[in-house]
Amino acid sequence: SMYVPAGPPPRTPADAVAREYRQWRLGDVVSAVVGAGDRQGFLEFIGTIPLMFVLTPVLKTLFTTAALWELKDVFLNQWSKPVDADCDGETTYEDSDEAQRAFEILIRRTLLKPMNLRYVDWWSFTGFYTVESAGREGKAVTGLQFNKYTSHGMRTALATVVVHTSGLEGFTPRSDTALAPLEAVYLTVDNPFHIATGYVEVNTSRGFGQAMEGQGTGLEHPMWLVVAPDSRLQNILYELMNGVFVRVLHQVAYVCEKQIEIQAKEATAGK
Repeated sequence: SMYVPAGPPPRTPADAVAREYRQWRLGDVVSAVVGAGDRQGFLEFIGTIPLMFVLTPVLKTLFTTAALWELKDVFLNQWSKPVDADCDGETTYEDSDEAQRAFEILIRRTLLKPMNLRYVDWWSFTGFYTVESAGREGKAVTGLQFNKYTSHGMRTALATVVVHTSGLEGFTPRSDTALAPLEAVYLTVDNPFHIATGYVEVNTSRGFGQAMEGQGTGLEHPMWLVVAPDSRLQNILYELMNGVFVRVLHQVAYVCEKQIEIQAKEATAGK
């Protein structure tokens, strides 16, 4: 069973929700497969499943065996440029709500409209985190991720537990550069279908450093991971991972800025 295991008391409402989610639900898994297949093309996505079931558990076990490595906590964060999500010609903190709505369309809707689908298909990384089932308490779901580490090379699928933190009462992002929370991703050590171990957030962000501080709303992807710094293979993989998220945050930010235009075109086409 893959779930957030019992341990210290939950630090946040998201921790409590993730722990209560326990075993993955069939409805979430089916929705995740349909949504991921819609974004990447069903055959391309299905082709990554054997790797997730065969290679990923081996690497997860190897990377988290304390007898082999000196495991340490490592923090990484990636930020996008400021986003003019409300299309008023300015990038301000007022764009945060519109950026959140655009993100939820792209990441949580099972089936995307053709205009959005065209953009999402060329992202370096796609996460699909379905909306929680109707009538079910809580905001935890089974999420599927699709990675393109190079433009023509390795592709992988990964599965994990995700908590929708936007609107989660009492939740405050762990990241000190966050504006508003979107997702909390739980990469637990007992989940063999995700290569990483740790905790990840997706938030709207005020950026980092003087170059971005006060310039408006962006997106961020802070990661608190358990890694072995002396493992060359892990360093290579996490360097690739960091590069993927740097690229994809700019790609997602670009499409967030396009949402008002895309929705207007879709409304006109539907008349």
